[in-house]
Amino acid sequence: MRRQRWAAALWTGEIIFFVGNVVAQAAWTVPYDPLGYAISDLGAVTCFTNVEIGRLICSPAHLIMNLGLIITGVLMATGAVVFPLARRTRLDRLSRVLLVIGGLGCALVGLAPEDVAVGPHTVGAVSAMVIGNIGLALFGIALRQHRPAGGSVAITFAIIGLAGVIWLIALLLSGSPLRYSVGGLAERVAACSLVIGQVVVGLTVLMGKSRPSSRIES
Repeated sequence: MRRQRWAAALWTGEIIFFVGNVVAQAAWTVPYDPLGYAISDLGAVTCFTNVEIGRLICSPAHLIMNLGLIITGVLMATGAVVFPLARRTRLDRLSRVLLVIGGLGCALVGLAPEDVAVGPHTVGAVSAMVIGNIGLALFGIALRQHRPAGGSVAITFAIIGLAGVIWLIALLLSGSPLRYSVGGLAERVAACSLVIGQVVVGLTVLMGKSRPSSRIES
């Protein structure tokens, strides 16, 4: 039971992702529009103008944002490994592998800012938003057998996150000018749903009634 609460605490700690976002946004000296600007813009280490859309990207608090991403990714991956269930199924094991990949992807986004290493940065972002949300959905299915509320939360937020991924891909592939005005929102739906889902699952475990140790791995 202690191990389960430790895992829940790790996932709850992912709230640091939002702390990093708020601090980094507040530090901008030019208007920051979360609907149009990418999350990655908050972690850019240099000031530059995006020629394609004519926007100045300058994030004085990029270090805080990137540290938040790295810590969030580590918490995501570690929590997935530690979280115990009464019975380890293939679905459960697969979900954990995918969540670890998603967590490492999130950390990579912080380690490789968009203006420093765009290739690894993109790989990390895709891993976090796509693979991470799929992993959360599968984990939710496995968790529902033991904690119906927590499992349902995980599945719901994962579906919302994947909807955000599909929306973002559609905007990028269509070439629609809307990608500059709502692309940031689509990305936030994809990324934030993944993090919120895990935070809420963690809180449901921490605030819920204890289960008999015989039913859950210790």
